[in-house]
This record gives sequence, C-alpha cells and structure tokens, in this order.
Amino acid sequence: MNEGNGFYMYVSTRACYDPAKTIFVFAPGKEAGEMASAERFAVRSGWQALAEYDGAVLILPLAPMGWEREVVSLPGRIYELIRGGIESRNGKSLFGRGGMIWCWETMIYLVGYGDGAVFAGNCLVAEPGRFAAAALIGGAPEDYSAGKKLSGHWMVPDVSDDNAVRNDQIPCSLWLIGAQKEETRRALDYFGVSGGLGREPKQISMGIFPAVCYENEANPAQRLMVSEGPEVSGMSLAHTILDAYFDRTVRWKTGPDGTLALHLGRTGFYQSNRFIHGSVTVGCLEYAYSVHLPEGCSAEDVRGLPLLFSVHGRGEPAWLFAEKNGWDVLADETRAFVLVCPDSPGNIWQLERDGLAFEAMITQICGDYGLDRTRVYLTGFSNGGAITREVGTTWPELFAAIAPFNAPVNAPGLVAAEVVNPVFLSSGYELPYWVCVGDRDPAAGTDVDGQLEVMLAANRWAGGSEERTAVRCGGRSEEKAVRCGGSSEERAAVCCGGRSEEKAVRCGGSSEERTAVCCEGCSKKDRAVRDEGCFEESSAVCCEGCPEEGSAVCCEIHSEENRAVRSEGQSKEGHTIRREAHSKECPTFPARFLPNEIRTVDNYYTTSQGYLQGDRFKTLVYHGPDGLPRVAFTVMKNMPHGAIPEQSRAAWEFLRHFRRPAGSRQVEYLTD
Repeated sequence: MNEGNGFYMYVSTRACYDPAKTIFVFAPGKEAGEMASAERFAVRSGWQALAEYDGAVLILPLAPMGWEREVVSLPGRIYELIRGGIESRNGKSLFGRGGMIWCWETMIYLVGYGDGAVFAGNCLVAEPGRFAAAALIGGAPEDYSAGKKLSGHWMVPDVSDDNAVRNDQIPCSLWLIGAQKEETRRALDYFGVSGGLGREPKQISMGIFPAVCYENEANPAQRLMVSEGPEVSGMSLAHTILDAYFDRTVRWKTGPDGTLALHLGRTGFYQSNRFIHGSVTVGCLEYAYSVHLPEGCSAEDVRGLPLLFSVHGRGEPAWLFAEKNGWDVLADETRAFVLVCPDSPGNIWQLERDGLAFEAMITQICGDYGLDRTRVYLTGFSNGGAITREVGTTWPELFAAIAPFNAPVNAPGLVAAEVVNPVFLSSGYELPYWVCVGDRDPAAGTDVDGQLEVMLAANRWAGGSEERTAVRCGGRSEEKAVRCGGSSEERAAVCCGGRSEEKAVRCGGSSEERTAVCCEGCSKKDRAVRDEGCFEESSAVCCEGCPEEGSAVCCEIHSEENRAVRSEGQSKEGHTIRREAHSKECPTFPARFLPNEIRTVDNYYTTSQGYLQGDRFKTLVYHGPDGLPRVAFTVMKNMPHGAIPEQSRAAWEFLRHFRRPAGSRQVEYLTD
C-alpha cells in the first residue's frame, strides 16, 4: 500500500513479467475525502483483492472537496505520474525495466460509484482514447460538452496536420449499472449517435448480470450496456466487472486514440478452442506455443499448408498478443496457413538464449500437422520483430520469407548487437523481406537503411523501375524513364526531349561512348552530370548511390536548346544546371534506396482489397532479377509502437508468394 499525491494505490504482489492493468476506482464522494476511507472502500468493494489476484495496479483518487471540484484530466495525470515508476513488490520484473512493473497503455479502466460514477463518466467523455472500458454504478456522465473538442491523441502526441478527430468520434465501451432512465437516455443519445450503435439492443449476460447491449455492428467492442441496479455488491459485483468485462476489452496502441477491441483475455485464451497449446524443450528451457488452425479446419484439413509464426514483443505474452495483429482472423478468412504464437521465458526474446527454439518448434509443429516445411514464414512485433530479423538471418534455411514489425535496432540487451547477422550476406541465401515501421514510433524508429542494404543485396535487387523511379522530363514516357541499377544501355536510357545517343544515361556505371549523365560517378564525357537533388512528387530518379535523405532528381525541359537539370554546377555545353535541395514541396523519401514500385491507397491498399485504413500505408517494393517483389518496406502513418490487422494482411500478401525448396539457397516465387 502506498500513499501518493492525492490518491490511494495498491500494487499487486503478483505483478512482474506480464503487463499490468491500471484500474481507477472513483469511490462515492463521502468515501473519497481522505486516504483511510479510500483504503477501506478499496477493501470493502472487493477491488483490492481482485487487483492482487489479477496482478494489477489499483488507484483510488481522492476528492477532499467533492468530485464536482475535480478536473476531468485527473486520471490521465495520475497515470502519467505512476506509469513508469512502480516498483515490483516481488523482486521480479521484465528485463530492461529496472525493477519496475509495466502499466500498459492499452489496459486502463474506469470504475465509479454514485457521484464518483458521474465524475468517471465525465472523464470518459473528455478523454475517451485513454480508457479501454468504464463501468459506472449508480451514476452516468452529466457533462457531454467535451465531446465536441478535438482529441488529445495521447498515444501519438505529434500527429500529422490532417488528423482532426473529435472526442465524440472515438469509440468507447461503457457499462451503466443502476443508472436512472434519464441518465441512460442521455448516454444513449451521446454514445449511440456518435458511435453508430444500433437502436435495437441485444439481451446479453455479463457474468451473473443480465444487460441490454447497444453495439456497433462493425466493431462489437464499441458498445453501451445497461443493467438495472444490482442485487449484489462488493466482491461479487467487482468480480463480474473485471472478469466479464475488463478482461475481455482492450484499446490497442495502433494510432493517436488507439483501437478498441474485444479479446479472449488470459483465462479465455487458455480455455478457448481457438488455440491448441503445446511446448518444446531446448536445453533447460521450455518454450510454450499456441497453434491456431483456420476456423472449421481439422488437423487433417490443414495438411500441406504453410506455417506462419507471429512472435510477441517484450512484455506481451502470447495470450495477449495472439489476437492483436489479426493473424488468427486472417487465417480464418483465407484458410491458407496455420498460425503459431510462441511464448518466451520471462516475456522477452534473446537470440543467444532462444534462437534454437524456432527450429525445434518448426520440426514439431510441421510433423504434428503435416505442414509444408518449404513454406515457413517468420513474423514478429517489437522485440519479436527483432528476433524475427535475427533468427531469420542466422538460420535462413528454415524460412521462405520473414517480416519484422516495429523492430528496434539500437536497444542494448534487448536486441542483438548486429541488426542483421554479419555472416548472412556471405552465406549466399536469398531471404525475401517485408519490414514495417510506424512514423511516430520512438521505440523502433524509421531508419531501416542498414537492413535494406543487406537484404537488397541478398535478394539480388535489380534496381529501380523504369516507370516508378523514373526521371520525369516534362511528362512520363518510356523514352523518359531511367532504370536505376540497370546494366543495359537500353534499360538505362533517358531522353530529355527526345531519344539520342548523346542523352542516354547508364545508372550504376559510366558508358564512355553514350553516357551523358552518370549517377554513380562522373562520365568521361564533357556533358556528364552527377545528379543529387530533391525530387517532386511526380518525378524521381534513383541510382545506386545514396541521394541525400532519399531525394532524387527532377529534369524539367524548358526547350530543346535550354534544358534545366537539378544538380550542382554548370554544364560545359551551356545548359543551365541548378540544385533546389529540400524545398518545402519536396517530400522526404523514407529510404535512400528508391524502389521499383510504390504501393499506396491509390493503387494497392484499397477497400476492395480489404483495407479500411489504406491511407495510412506507404510501401516501397524492390524487385529481384526476375522483376518480381523480393523486399518491401512499409511506413505506417500516425503509428506509434503498435500495429493494425491490415498490416498483417499486407505482409501475408507478400510472404505467401515464396517457397524455399529443400536444401536450396534460392527461393521460388509462387504466382497466383
């Protein structure tokens, strides 16, 4: 038990490796005035015993002047104060946390009683993106005015300029227990209209309590439930709220205000028939894993399917992570792969300790279900993404392709010292690579150039495409395209106003007779130019060199005699050559290797292909010598250290095309 700045806090002695819920309980005003009465309410209501059992952190804010005098930012301010500074009471904590437990942003809950319920409801209206769920007993929100204000987007403080979401547009989950009819009507008017909740409610059971449930058809987690005044209170009521409600609701860290979702919870995960649990032992350590067969498929039905790993991050065990990225739902939809979610000792992956466990799991699971060992795919998030990258490049023979999500590269003790195994490139193995980052992710960052350099070489990247990384000289056409990294004069030719030998370009090396411009070094011709400048959205050139911040070249034809080329210096032919580096309208390219194609909402991530958030994707795709994708780099807009199921869909569309024949260093591309 601790006394803090205006709140009573209880920390479970069981809290250690797993993420901890943060449960705010707002006692009735008469019991929230001072520390001793708040502690008594914590015990009498049952919440302290439940927090102990659940491994949670319980907080009862104080209101010595009454709840009507408190500000609705109170729970948020308390959370920011304690989130990284609560010591483990049992001496065990997640590696790298310095003895502190992890109060997860995705699992913050509100409970209120009486006038404390009114205040808690007002807090939910004012900061809906902060809480996963709220249960209010004997009260409901009174002040809905904050709904029209813009969200504080606390999960992504520095959102893009086009993000303008109001509080009443953010999905919420609320359970009103014993509220007055008028309070319920006002809540339904607010949450129902803004949340798209159906006016024809369902009759459901929440543990021992019947409830009327209004829910959003597209996202059942977004709901308003109403129950009459309970016949029980204390532990029985609190236990039902925790077990039937809070344990099943989460707000994933997927954007400025998160994504509200239902999930199985710890107990539900191990009791559910959606996952089959097994383990392997390597050395003295046991590695548990959970297998998901596509819904409706038997063990016999999945024979011959590929195996896909989804590896959890630090502090996020399989019971919590398995449903986060949507791989299980995608398996059900496609019926195209078997999913396995492994668990690490101590909730963290480390190459030296855990690397050999993956081959053991592959051997056992593929043997048990008759899966195709030539199509094993490794994916993971955060620390799981790092182990994906590390294991994949250490034992490439085991995998057809890999996909790390939001994987840190500079975290001593949490990831390997080398981003990519230093002997991988010399091994001669191809390994198709789909890497993804969030543009607002301070944990993993967005710089993947070091990875791309190795993986492009390993996968024999042929250079940029004629159409998508072309120099635009007044308009797009074959004559005006440049093939970066190309070796033939025909593919690397560029024309500024018309094709001619004098104006041809060889990228990747100079051609003494035909080269007018060389991007890997200067041509011996007088008219050679080394182009390194900024490019506009519609124009680009890539060469094997490293344009500063991913910028390229834009050639603008003014006339046959007077052509302007962005570069440095003056040409000896009297042509004006200018450099306009990094002007405001020139976007920063996310990598210094310009791709063969760029996939966006305009040409790939469309609703017809199953992408409802396609506008958040930008994927650079790099081809192999066969002209087919081998490496992809995706940047997600307004994405913190999190991921959405649509990223799994995009990764699968890439991964599924690859097969590694037994004993081969090369992979095969499987067409549709």
